[in-house]
Amino acid sequence: MSDMMKAAVLYGNEDIRYTDWKMPEPGPGEVRVRVRAAGICGSDIPRVLANGAHF
Repeated sequence: MSDMMKAAVLYGNEDIRYTDWKMPEPGPGEVRVRVRAAGICGSDIPRVLANGAHF
């Protein structure tokens, strides 16, 4: 298994990038799951594109 994954990373308003990201290692009592599909809520789009991103 690779130690990298793809991630949509929010760097700032109107700046979201799909990039390689280091895969986190699970700690004690944690597990890593493989995501088959993901989505974005329609209400998140204005938060990214309309000066409303939360960090």
